[in-house]
Amino acid sequence: MTANIILVSSLTFIVFVVVILGIYYFFSRKNMKRQQQYFEKLHEALQVGKRVVCANGLYGTVKKVDEEKVDVEIAKGIVITVSRFAISEVL
Repeated sequence: MTANIILVSSLTFIVFVVVILGIYYFFSRKNMKRQQQYFEKLHEALQVGKRVVCANGLYGTVKKVDEEKVDVEIAKGIVITVSRFAISEVL
């Protein structure tokens, strides 16, 4: 009798954990897909002359766009080179 109770409670726990993990996977995948689409649009919008915000909070104007890097002018005559992935927003 006690073996059956232990078996049923173990199976119930396993099913509960699998359901919770499935729900977590569904929502995290949906969020990751949304983020990926956002960054694809962001990288397509990177053009010379656009105002951008870097991930560290620096504001600047795009001067040059390469495959991996972007040159951003943060003040008159001061140009920094950052990764495309460091751009968090195009204004």
